[in-house]
Amino acid sequence: MKKRFLSLIIICLISNYIFAETNSEKFWKLWNDKKTEDAASFLASWQKKDKKDPELYVCYFNMYINQASKEQMHVEPFLPENYNGQYIEGQNENGEKLYIYSVIEYDAELCNKAFEYIDLGLTYNPKRLDMHFGKAHLYFMLEDYAKQADAIKKVFELNKKYKDSWLWTDNERITSAGIGFEERIHEYILKGYGTKNASTYPLMKEIALLYVEQFPYDVVAYNDAGISAMLMKDLKTAKEYCQKIIDKNGENAQALSLMGKLAAEEFNYVRAIKYTKDALMYDPENFDYYMDLGTYYHEQGKNQDAIEAWKKAVEIQPDYFLGYAYLAGIYDETEQFDLALYNYRKVIETRPDYYYAYESTAILEYHFGNYDNARALFNQAYSYSQDYCYKLMIMAMYLKEGNKNTAKQIMNETLKTLERDSVEYNMVRMYCDNYSKNAES
Repeated sequence: MKKRFLSLIIICLISNYIFAETNSEKFWKLWNDKKTEDAASFLASWQKKDKKDPELYVCYFNMYINQASKEQMHVEPFLPENYNGQYIEGQNENGEKLYIYSVIEYDAELCNKAFEYIDLGLTYNPKRLDMHFGKAHLYFMLEDYAKQADAIKKVFELNKKYKDSWLWTDNERITSAGIGFEERIHEYILKGYGTKNASTYPLMKEIALLYVEQFPYDVVAYNDAGISAMLMKDLKTAKEYCQKIIDKNGENAQALSLMGKLAAEEFNYVRAIKYTKDALMYDPENFDYYMDLGTYYHEQGKNQDAIEAWKKAVEIQPDYFLGYAYLAGIYDETEQFDLALYNYRKVIETRPDYYYAYESTAILEYHFGNYDNARALFNQAYSYSQDYCYKLMIMAMYLKEGNKNTAKQIMNETLKTLERDSVEYNMVRMYCDNYSKNAES
């Protein structure tokens, strides 16, 4: 009887242990139930009981980030440069295109609190790699790329000491958590390139060189170092790293492709074509390589070979608008206007906000005598760019048809959008006056 009773106690204890909420779960339950004051009080109480618990500081860090970040809605005629979020297209009362989009804005004071707590947590738990990377990621979100790079360089310094003993969430070793140190570093380097901000290139180069230094067996490290050197226009260093990859693995398509790009940077299109063809031997479905190949052929004046390469690119990736843009451009250049028009229309179909395609298509429609189509396309281009020159083109067509009243109406509407003492304002007036006189004669 006593033995059975003891067994029941053990089972109860095990059950309670299995189903007990962690402190992190308790905090997030309060937070998600909008009990923010109770959640903050819970963290303060937790800190008094166990001030070294890493999960405590992860919760503090995320709480302050949640408080700091606010989604702000914007209605503008343009999307921000390099914007890759979601948006809705609309029109104002004049039929001009507008974009409705949101961006996340951060409160500096609350972000500083987040950094304060994650730094405190790291003084107690320097092996917690997720906390180091979380700190680096917040700097990235704040677009403070220099401090982000410093945070990652700090990780590399610590990696010499903790290489085989890094921890992740709940103090689980990164090996058992399925977290790859190298893969995370590579992701951060890619994010840096993805900003298309030139100020990140030297920072990413520093990180890539540390990556190579500590992981000399990893071809991805050499690839990252090669790309960063190329972006910095250090072609000699870029070639050295690419050659090291090829020496390790002669079938590495990415390295061969990069060697092709480097040859093209030096205007050696024969070698660029050779390397790119070699890359395609090992990665025949890579549409980017075909785009590069077409560009190199075009630089050599081999237009038909360029066309075939770009056609292959859009065959592999049918929704890649730049493939159609390149084809349209070369058909336009070689006066194959029907094919140019077809491909410009494909650009519009696959990338409706690429306003250059509306402009180019409108010019072709104009030359074909399709004035209504041309005007509609110029209006589309104007709705994206607000470039008054498109309005001038529309006015010119109305004047060419002898429709001076409509041309004057458009002129007046356009002038309202321009500063009266601006060069653009006077350009519109002079253009209309001169064109009107020429049209009458």
